[in-house]
Amino acid sequence: MENENIGKLISKIRKEKGMTQKDLADKLNVTDRAVSKWERGICCPDISLLKDLSSILGISISKLICGEEVSEESINKTIQYTEKNIKQRIIKYLNIALISIMIFLIIFVVLSILKVEFRYHKKYKYTIDYEAKIKALEESNLKQYEEIKNKVDLILNNQGKYSDDDYKRITNYIENIKKVLNLNEFEYFKKEYYTYDDLEKLSKTYNSYNNYDDRFIDYSVDNAIDVYYLLIKYDISKANNITNCSWMIDNHWGIKNIITSLNTDFSLYYYNVSKELANNIYFSLDNRYDLYYLVLNDIIEVGDISENI
Repeated sequence: MENENIGKLISKIRKEKGMTQKDLADKLNVTDRAVSKWERGICCPDISLLKDLSSILGISISKLICGEEVSEESINKTIQYTEKNIKQRIIKYLNIALISIMIFLIIFVVLSILKVEFRYHKKYKYTIDYEAKIKALEESNLKQYEEIKNKVDLILNNQGKYSDDDYKRITNYIENIKKVLNLNEFEYFKKEYYTYDDLEKLSKTYNSYNNYDDRFIDYSVDNAIDVYYLLIKYDISKANNITNCSWMIDNHWGIKNIITSLNTDFSLYYYNVSKELANNIYFSLDNRYDLYYLVLNDIIEVGDISENI
């Protein structure tokens, strides 16, 4: 309500009817001070008085509320505008709801298709490339694997010419390799292809031993450099092998980052069209066991370790 317009309208019509503020107040059972406040625009009549006040003044309630006469046409236009505005809002919200439902359905369908596709690719054979070369290497890899186990046992049972402190450092390193051998990873060398279960098992193996308390796979690789720093105290020529050792360590970490990502479904799905994944796994293992073979040979040679000692 427009207080001033209403007040002016009440004052104007009251005077036209020859009434004082007190006369009007008495008719409405209010004080003349209340009427005075209305006419000065300080406040408006209480809603309960509107019917009696409009009757006394001889005007419509709508005119009293607006402070002027409001035509029926104007009222109808206001109603029509309000109804139109409400309809537009309802249509807007319905459109938003329909679009949201459509987006949800599209996402649901896409995810369902991907799920079906991924189930299919769980049966996919991740074949190793360079098959002729791999087959030629199978026998040599098996022989190397067995030799590594024998060399580990030989070093753990013979100190050679190493000092007690140096031998302790060497055996601590060797124990990490022994833990890796117990994982029986050689089964991966003998496969012509890898299944989803193979990849998942290998991924869990790498991720399970990737905390600071139990990282023996990483220690068996990274600590090889420390072993060489120890060996060159006894034979400086072994410094030449540090370069090869560093290269193998870099390969290990580069390929490990790929293998440890296999714990996500989409990474496996993404690799299904290429042989890169299977090759990385195979050559990752091959690279790591080559590193073990190199370091163990040098430990035995420098320490002059033999079964007769």
